[in-house]
Amino acid sequence: MDPELGNSSIHFKRKRVLTNEECQAIFDILVVRSDNGKVTGALFKEIAESFFICDKTDHRIWEQGLACVYNGSMVDVSFKLQGRVDRKHVQINVNQFTSAHYRVIRPHSNALKPYLSEESKKARLRFCLSKLEPNTLEAQPMFKNMYNYVHMDKKWFYMSRESERYYLLPEEPEPHHTCKSKRFITKVKFLATIARPRFDANRNPIFFGKIGIFPFNYKEPAKRSSKNRAAGTLETKAITAGTKEITRSSLIEKVLPAIRSKWPRSGAVETIYLQQDNAGPHIHGSDPKFLEAASRDEFDMHLSFQPPSSPDMNVLDLGFFRLIQSLQHQQASSTIDQLVGAAEKSFEELSPDNLDHVFLSLQASMIEVMKVYGDDNYKLPQIGKAISLEMALFLRNFIVTVLLWKMHYFICINEPIHVMGLFNSDKETQFTAEMGSIPKKPPCGGNFTMEEDKLLVSTWLNTSMDPIQATSGKKRREGAVISGATDGRKNKDITSSTQFAGALDEIKECKTKLVEKKLEMLEKTCDQEEEKICIKKGRLEMDKFKEDERVMMMDLNGLSEEQQEFYMYRKMEILEKRRVK
Repeated sequence: MDPELGNSSIHFKRKRVLTNEECQAIFDILVVRSDNGKVTGALFKEIAESFFICDKTDHRIWEQGLACVYNGSMVDVSFKLQGRVDRKHVQINVNQFTSAHYRVIRPHSNALKPYLSEESKKARLRFCLSKLEPNTLEAQPMFKNMYNYVHMDKKWFYMSRESERYYLLPEEPEPHHTCKSKRFITKVKFLATIARPRFDANRNPIFFGKIGIFPFNYKEPAKRSSKNRAAGTLETKAITAGTKEITRSSLIEKVLPAIRSKWPRSGAVETIYLQQDNAGPHIHGSDPKFLEAASRDEFDMHLSFQPPSSPDMNVLDLGFFRLIQSLQHQQASSTIDQLVGAAEKSFEELSPDNLDHVFLSLQASMIEVMKVYGDDNYKLPQIGKAISLEMALFLRNFIVTVLLWKMHYFICINEPIHVMGLFNSDKETQFTAEMGSIPKKPPCGGNFTMEEDKLLVSTWLNTSMDPIQATSGKKRREGAVISGATDGRKNKDITSSTQFAGALDEIKECKTKLVEKKLEMLEKTCDQEEEKICIKKGRLEMDKFKEDERVMMMDLNGLSEEQQEFYMYRKMEILEKRRVK
């Protein structure tokens, strides 16, 4: 032992948890040694040292016991925490896990995503369908090239992260990273605008697609002198508030001139759509000042809006902002000017191939959105974008491998609309007729009448657990019962109303069996709950009996007159109850 610490008077107390018997013994000692219900501080300290507890513990036991006496109830000074009160143990059957299971277990970070209403899901589907080439729908649906779309979005760029990772040599000192407050790290808002890059036959870029990244800042002279600059020196300040006027001036003064100067001359005659989200400070597409500025120099530019709560429908939010910030944080910035310079340098350093890869990810994301009926509960597939030249040119347009009629029924059920001009007039008339707007038999599907078509769609919605996530037989136990009854008819054609009625009867029978199973499970659950209640009643009666036995065996010598009178009254109550029983 260290001699300097051996004679130290500092004592480290460990928290000790008393048993219920020890708590009762402490209260009995305090009752016996009290003077007409009054306990001195020396007695509290003596008992605390005897039981190796804190002084507050025996005070709490004494006050808890007195409260029971004054309320006329049984004295209960036991701890309220019963059983195991620490972290709950999870029971795992080790036999279920083999060495192979341990190798395949993987970590997963589940990020929060925006909540989507039914209208938002329909809007996402409409948006994805509008990006398909109309002349390819009858054979193999394919995406448009999206060359005439400019994606815009705003993003906060921070001076520094709260935590940085460094790789140091063994003798290199660790960097000292300081900030006045983590909640007020210097930040600047940027407006980024990009379009899809264009390449020639040899994969050489002819249009890089990077329109520009514009900071929201301003300069003003310093009002006072400091150690860093004299009064009157121009300082760069960040614009933290966003208004429609600021957005309009940024578009007219920065974005539109940059598009005119960088847009390829071969595509100047086409209509250019500036896609943005639905934030409040954004201007409307019919803003007169914007329309007047967007039509100059023979350019035709219009504002378009992505679906609400859909950051995955914008290339910038989908991945391009992360690429910029990963490069920006590699440069240490101490002023707003340095932060702006680092962000602009990172924007220019990114290659057009990286930008084109993000557009391919956007198309893959749209495919997954259509597969899940407009929801955002999907996993973006790994499509291997860094591939050979021939495959890269082939993947410029993805083939959509989904059943589009399901999307149409989901979007247009009970509200027939023109599906974004995807069909020609004949096919659109046919689709509208199927949805009930034209009271006549549709050209295709001659075996079904209009009423049978409506009944078929309503049956699909009613037998599904969810009109969006149809009954698949894999996710829910109830869906498994119904899907098991319909598996045998998946590859059969229903050509008559009799067969259709028989299929409905079979589904109703499956639902009846499912309800009977649910009732049986509820009955078992009720029986188990009744057994638990009986067990709890028995435990309460046993605890009450032990308390009565303790009172009956209690020695009243040494107690005050009030305490003796109280315990004598308790004994009489106990004896009277036992006589009645």
